[in-house]
Amino acid sequence: MSMESYQYILGAFKCAELMHHHAHLTAKGDYSDHLLLGEIYESYVDHFDAFAEKGIITYGEELVTVEAIMKMQMMCYKQQTPGQNAIQNALAMEKHILMELTELYNELKGTEELSLGLDDLIMATCSGIERNIYLLTQRSKG
Repeated sequence: MSMESYQYILGAFKCAELMHHHAHLTAKGDYSDHLLLGEIYESYVDHFDAFAEKGIITYGEELVTVEAIMKMQMMCYKQQTPGQNAIQNALAMEKHILMELTELYNELKGTEELSLGLDDLIMATCSGIERNIYLLTQRSKG
């Protein structure tokens, strides 16, 4: 696996954090949207930190240069097509992150780069994102 694939996940986490934080701050209507989006964006701070720490073990500190992460963050953002509905935007982002984590896992599977700890971290993160997808899907039904 390339360091760039791992950096993309880190950048995607930062992109998700920023997009969800914006939605949290500008949530209209039901206060529960504000709370749900707040919970989701805050989780991405922890996701980034945990994945960065694990990645530094394999790739070194060059993995987390500001320039590289910002480049990947913008790459992820350009793949999004945000509309006017914050819940739908958040749902699309969560599905994108889940897809990217699945691709990362499949790329790492069978390599020495996938430690038991990283395997567990990826699985736990995916589980949390699947929960977010469920909650956002239920919320989008009205």
